[in-house]
Amino acid sequence: MKEYREYWNGIFDYEGRASMSQYWMPVLFNTIIFFIYMIFGTFINTLLDNQFIQSLLSILAFAFLVFNFLAGLSVTIRRLHDSYHSGLWILILFLPIVGSIWLLILLCYPSTNNQYR
Repeated sequence: MKEYREYWNGIFDYEGRASMSQYWMPVLFNTIIFFIYMIFGTFINTLLDNQFIQSLLSILAFAFLVFNFLAGLSVTIRRLHDSYHSGLWILILFLPIVGSIWLLILLCYPSTNNQYR
């Protein structure tokens, strides 16, 4: 839980380092939150036919996704720094398929004692 709090506290912190647990625990928590939201949202949509509630849930989901994108970008760059890579390696995501696989490999590198690039 401590890692998830640090994840949100460092939403605009693009310098420094993030250990593997500081990166992967928020990924796990966000995945669990996503599935709970999907089950809850499906249940609400089938149970209630209220357009206002559906719109409100959509707005809340969009706000969560925007803030989660910013926090995820920040922690990914800090994780790259911790594995002694430049934060600009995140741009490799613009390469279809290969880019995401390569970034996943970089994020799994162990931490180093060196100062990041």
